[in-house]
Amino acid sequence: EMRAAMAAMLRPLLIASALSLLTTSVDALSSASAASPSQAASKVSASSPSASPRNLLVLGGAGYVGREICAEAVSKGWSVTSLSRRGENPRPEIAALCDVKWMKGDIQDGALLRSLVADADAVVHAVG
Repeated sequence: EMRAAMAAMLRPLLIASALSLLTTSVDALSSASAASPSQAASKVSASSPSASPRNLLVLGGAGYVGREICAEAVSKGWSVTSLSRRGENPRPEIAALCDVKWMKGDIQDGALLRSLVADADAVVHAVG
């Protein structure tokens, strides 16, 4: 009982921390993707957004953490595809989620996963 109460209390803090890290990582990836390998390290620390949209694949994007990641990435200018069991926008009232391409499928489908990953510049695994 006490363990469940502590987990419920810590969950918002953990999600906020994860989203903060993701935001930094998404910005860094945007910046580094346009750089040559020798410039990538310095660009990652600069974290300036890229002018062209990048493609992000979010596995499990319909879940609580996944949808927050999708919304944050869209707000940063990424083109986002989400793969989930239902393949539907879980919160259509959130404008950023309406810009996500929702795909129905199973992450254990190797052919589907390979094709989606091939089109992505970055992948976030949020299944769970």
